[in-house]
Amino acid sequence: MGKIQPRIFDKQKVKNNFAQASPFYDYWAGATESKAAKRVLELTDFNGKKAILEVAVGTGLLFEKLLIHNHKGYTAGVDLSPDMIRRVRERVKRLSDIGAYSLQQASAYRLPFADEIFDCLISCYMLDLLPKEDFTDLLKEFKRVLKPGGQIILSSMTFGWKWYHHFWSWMAKNFPDLMTDCRPVNLKPFLKEVGFKFEVMERISQNTFPTQIIKAVNL
Repeated sequence: MGKIQPRIFDKQKVKNNFAQASPFYDYWAGATESKAAKRVLELTDFNGKKAILEVAVGTGLLFEKLLIHNHKGYTAGVDLSPDMIRRVRERVKRLSDIGAYSLQQASAYRLPFADEIFDCLISCYMLDLLPKEDFTDLLKEFKRVLKPGGQIILSSMTFGWKWYHHFWSWMAKNFPDLMTDCRPVNLKPFLKEVGFKFEVMERISQNTFPTQIIKAVNL
């Protein structure tokens, strides 16, 4: 099949990719990511007044559900794309009986929050867009804003375990722009290096699209 080319972080390219993808992103997410999103919600602890951060909110499909479930707490969301932030703000206007929240355009490389303030950090299908060489620094930044004992929940495109999953690796290799640069990654060694303790590691397939979900604790 050949190697998938390494990714390079280009802020403007990311913004352009998601500006183009935003009108139909919900359809894509519904077809390939909704099963994983449901599992992420099941793994999230909403007991009590929790401070939860979602990094890369996209169009807000998951953020909306986090607001509803975390109605006693505080939910923050960031995204690099102004188009995505705009869509999320429109989405949450319709909600009632939700907790305090904030939405900001910001980079995952430098989160606009103080140290150790979140009980849980969630990021779905973001790290698989970014350079592998940046994973350690990104996870250190995630760890910085998490409380000791706080939880991180990540979902990402992963390497296939069935023959039909390899279609997506082929797409990532040959048509990266159609995939908004998403490609299969293995986050486990990077989380271990940074100092997270694993609680859950699962693989989910939806319409042949392979996802890995990891839940880990900040030691």
